[in-house]
Amino acid sequence: GGGLRSYAEIRNDAMDVSSMHGHEPLKFWVRDLEQLGTKEATALIAYLKGTWHRLEYELDDSLKELRRSLRLFRDLGDRAFEGRAHVGMAYLQEIHGEMQLALEEYEQALRIFRTIDDRWAVGWVIGGIGTAHYALGDYAQALASYDEALRIQTEIGFLRGVGTNTSN
Repeated sequence: GGGLRSYAEIRNDAMDVSSMHGHEPLKFWVRDLEQLGTKEATALIAYLKGTWHRLEYELDDSLKELRRSLRLFRDLGDRAFEGRAHVGMAYLQEIHGEMQLALEEYEQALRIFRTIDDRWAVGWVIGGIGTAHYALGDYAQALASYDEALRIQTEIGFLRGVGTNTSN
């Protein structure tokens, strides 16, 4: 709850939304964004709803919202969230067992995150690429990806990511 929050505040919190396990905050964020009524708010609402639907295993609705958010973020030039929409779609492909398609989504996200020099997101996505390679039976590439993700996450001091990638 609380009072109406700004787009910038919600966008900042949503940067790491994909790692959320619960979706209670999303309801409040969507409510506040709906009151703003801007193109940016509409794009972020679609992304948050896509995440929400994925957490509820409403996969068709999730894909629809994530594709919508991808188009809107691309139109707005919001590369950080364009990349995050690709990661969201990679997660959906993983749930469907479509690991090659997941890998393609992760690689699109990685190109974007490298272009905008978002080191945290690069490390995060390379870990996902490792998981996709592992599921596809390419263990050497999976290990190389995990090692690269670990190196980046250690460099930037992202200890939660280090714990995730050392347990893989």
